Amino acid sequence: MSVKVGINGCGRIGKLLIRFLSESDNFEVAAVNDPMPSATLFNLLKYDSLHGKFFDVTEFNDDSILLNNRKIALFHETDPKNIPWGEYNKLFCASQGMILLIKPLLLVLTSRN
Repeated sequence: MSVKVGINGCGRIGKLLIRFLSESDNFEVAAVNDPMPSATLFNLLKYDSLHGKFFDVTEFNDDSILLNNRKIALFHETDPKNIPWGEYNKLFCASQGMILLIKPLLLVLTSRN
């Protein structure tokens, strides 16, 4: 059984984290929060200018994205406290650069709920 992960922030680090976790048998991305529209998130994840095309991402709609035939819940909240992370994952990853620069060892935090 894989550990479900929720990612807050899908910029450079969040997209890389999704790619990395998609190759793991031990982790599964269950939820992503980013204020950008779903279509934009899909295109930026699928067609990354640095890392190339990400073939594992195949479909999207307003509230989910399909990665390796698994549905990932999408949220567009500016405040991650408004998301029921506990329903989707066991771990919560904050991938905003500012958090990583200030507390690089606290990348993975236990989720609320």
